[in-house]
Amino acid sequence: MDAMGAMDAITLATQYHEASKHHFHRYARSPGYMDWANQPDPFRRYAGSPLTLLPFAEPGDSPPYEAIYSSAAREARPLSLKT
Repeated sequence: MDAMGAMDAITLATQYHEASKHHFHRYARSPGYMDWANQPDPFRRYAGSPLTLLPFAEPGDSPPYEAIYSSAAREARPLSLKT
């Protein structure tokens, strides 16, 4: 793709983004129905890589909502699937 073609692609992508994004006072445009066959996948998947299922958090494993506003440091925990 030449420089002009790249700019056209960027312009097209930017225009699509502006036309389809959510705004403060309204949701993004939609076809008016749920398109289940073409819904976006919220997780990246790579061909040939294993799929790792994550466990659900146990009640009490997460800090309470109010803790996000606290300046107190939380104790570091080792990194694992559970944490």
